[in-house]
Amino acid sequence: MKRLGRVLLIIAVLGGAACNLLTTTSAYADSWSWGSGRPIVKAIEASGESNGGWCRGLKVSAEVERRGDQTVCLTDQLPTSGLRWGYYYSGGYQVPVISLAHEAKFYVINGLSYDARVTHYSALTDTLVIGYPIGALGKLRVYRHVLERLSRVKSPTGEVSFNFNGSSVDFGGNPDWWVGTAGLSNNGRFAAVELRDYGIALIDLSTDKTRLITDQYLLYDYGADPYAEYAVSNDGGLVVRAGMNVALQAFAVNDHCGVAMGTTAGSPRISLAGSGCPSISLPFEAFVPNGGNAFYAPSFSDSGGLLRFYVRDLRLGGRFVTLAAASYRSAGIAYLALGDSYTSGEGETNDAFYAEGTNTDYEKCHLSLRSYPFLYGLQLGLAYGVTKSVACSGATSDDIVAPIDAYWGQTKRLGSGGLNLSNADRLSRQQQALNNFTPGQAPQLSFVEKYSPQLITIGIGGNDSGLFGRLSACAMPGDCEWVSPKGKAQTYQEINALTPKLTAAYQKIKQASPNSDIYAVNYPEVIDLSGHCDAVTAGMFGASERRLIIESIRRINTVINDAANQAGIKVLDIEQSFYGHRLCEDSQQPAVSGLRRGDDFGPTGWLRLLGNETFHPSPYGHQLIADAIERQITHPSPTSEPCDKGCQDADSKDYWRLSEVLGDYPAAHAMDLITKTALSSLDSRLVVRTPAYLLAPLSSVKVRLDSVMLISGQTDQVGLFTAEVPVPSDLSEGTHVLHVEGQSPTGNQADNYQTINYQPPHIDKPVPKGDKAAADHISKPSQAPSVAVVNSRAAAVTQTQQQAASYAIDSPPVWDWRLPIYSLDWYVLTSSPLNLTFKTNQHLKTVDTTASNQAVLAWRDQQPGRLTAWLFGPALWCRSERLAPWVRPGIMSPWLIFAFW
Repeated sequence: MKRLGRVLLIIAVLGGAACNLLTTTSAYADSWSWGSGRPIVKAIEASGESNGGWCRGLKVSAEVERRGDQTVCLTDQLPTSGLRWGYYYSGGYQVPVISLAHEAKFYVINGLSYDARVTHYSALTDTLVIGYPIGALGKLRVYRHVLERLSRVKSPTGEVSFNFNGSSVDFGGNPDWWVGTAGLSNNGRFAAVELRDYGIALIDLSTDKTRLITDQYLLYDYGADPYAEYAVSNDGGLVVRAGMNVALQAFAVNDHCGVAMGTTAGSPRISLAGSGCPSISLPFEAFVPNGGNAFYAPSFSDSGGLLRFYVRDLRLGGRFVTLAAASYRSAGIAYLALGDSYTSGEGETNDAFYAEGTNTDYEKCHLSLRSYPFLYGLQLGLAYGVTKSVACSGATSDDIVAPIDAYWGQTKRLGSGGLNLSNADRLSRQQQALNNFTPGQAPQLSFVEKYSPQLITIGIGGNDSGLFGRLSACAMPGDCEWVSPKGKAQTYQEINALTPKLTAAYQKIKQASPNSDIYAVNYPEVIDLSGHCDAVTAGMFGASERRLIIESIRRINTVINDAANQAGIKVLDIEQSFYGHRLCEDSQQPAVSGLRRGDDFGPTGWLRLLGNETFHPSPYGHQLIADAIERQITHPSPTSEPCDKGCQDADSKDYWRLSEVLGDYPAAHAMDLITKTALSSLDSRLVVRTPAYLLAPLSSVKVRLDSVMLISGQTDQVGLFTAEVPVPSDLSEGTHVLHVEGQSPTGNQADNYQTINYQPPHIDKPVPKGDKAAADHISKPSQAPSVAVVNSRAAAVTQTQQQAASYAIDSPPVWDWRLPIYSLDWYVLTSSPLNLTFKTNQHLKTVDTTASNQAVLAWRDQQPGRLTAWLFGPALWCRSERLAPWVRPGIMSPWLIFAFW
């Protein structure tokens, strides 16, 4: 039986010992304090909870192994590793469950006595704090490396669960302490613990130092017994006691109050003698006008400026209340947009419209001032200063709601993925980002909390589900791997598994700004299945790939709709907003950017040619989205019903039904396996690294690139896999899919993958351009067909057809590209039949395109050397000289739309 091993601890360092704990010390730092005055009521939300707000976290509907669909209360999660910890009710008891490795299913934890009031788990520090029951009372127990204590078991009937080993305790405090209930800070550093007949203790779990902050203790067995719950802020500066038959009370903790407690049996009883931490009055009469004695599930925001809890009014019923520190002030903007590239404005046709700082070496959020949030803001008549967007190209839901204490920017751009800042510099940079609305550096949720927007839109899910990676991988001539039966099955599974993740993200946004109007924005269809595509688009996306893209967008929109309904927010449906202006539709104003030469990879070649902006909404597309949003918000329709039971049309159901019956394939999950996704020949080896517990400990792993097996290996004691993987010497330029396949901690087969780009090497060496004499042998035709030359793994266009057709034969245009010498494999696509001759210094080959308007020209030579190649035809002529391994070729043609790779 294999143990899950030791987890890497991530503990935020919150300033020096001399800091005043009443004042915030995180990246939010706005110098506000709970001790500066009476807290204010920020929001009151009606609640349908009938059992006292039993969930102390986020509620999601999910499958529990062999227990069916359950309402699971997530008490903590670590999105980057896929860990989710929680419980559900069964027979009046709380049953602890865990989900690992981004699996949608939860599994029961055996051997763990569970009460949400006294049992608290931190995913950030992998620490469990529990008042372990002994008789009617409990003893304090702190367990670290909790995942190491879990071992997978399988019953004779096939049910998978996990056993918890609590035989050794990492910290138990004083044996004389009897523990009532406890609370844990969001970052897992501090625990507030009720000590029977003592008062309240604050434990710094990074050092185990314990301090009694008040000697006010609750009396039991006299009249109405109390029921207490606790919350503590991330900086340990505020502790709240709530519950039933308990006064709602807060204690402001600083360096000068409280007394350190001994941890050995028989220690003298502490006398605070007036040194207890001061209490703060919470104005409960403002939100309990008819009286009430129950305040449940207290929790702080990550910044500590907001306190949320459930209250039961004797006449009005249950409600959630949010309080703010007296000096806590949000700037208050009208509209804030969150999301990924389809919200940020990736697809912008003019880089001048990208916001400052969003198109640099390490910052590629590509936030366009012509994206739909700003356009919709103008339609509302809002000034630019009150309409903001922090959407970022490539964002996942982790980049929306990740805890800021452990967040180093999207793709770790502030740390190992880019700038390598110190922790102090990271916090400073994130504070600047929050003040200046710079995306990609702080979690997008932190902007919500800081500014409390009146309106919030969130467009997310395309990267979580691998949709955009599939789009890139399929943007090549020839069918990509995702249209196979296995690929379709994995696509369907991965999109469906997104529901609980999106639900939790929406709920966190709602909790962070309860007074905001919040809308989930889905995705538009970008391509037409039955339309006539231009030569390049047709060469990149076959019919099966177009169908996969369309059905994937429809399916993810179904999941977004279902998750939004579970979270209680509204949906803005833009799925059909591009109709009439999609790819492969004859439109003078396309809503989607076609093939665009980009500047995100370089210095030249296919990756530079195929910019990030390709296949994203154009500025006109963003205007169509803004129009669709304006119509739906101005004239709202009733809230739609969840669609997972079959709102899609019959054709879509039949499409995905095929994937369900064709085999049981490993679950696929898109994730970061390597930090650098744009590669060159300088990257002869890739460092592949998986997070701990993504794979089962001591299990076999296979790494492949596309269909080519690279290496095999084994995970370590914690399921971590790290390896240097050689890049194949004959790897073609373009987009590839890296797979790390193995067994998940629950025994299921998993296919973790990442879409990467590769650009071969180059040497800057000028060569003669053109051969005017050869051009004299070519006669100009009466009508020039459009021609695109496309590599079998890529496509590229350097000029529009109209521009190319305007050149004269005696003054041919020259385009400058670098070419590989080792391998040449071209498709030639034409708008009308052609006879072409392909000639090198070694081969002569004639091809005829009269049958299908396309032909394949292939040349292979493993020996570096000089190559001169011609393409002869009635409408085109070109010459290129290629020197090993790289040259600058001259390409001349009066009618040719040409690209080399």
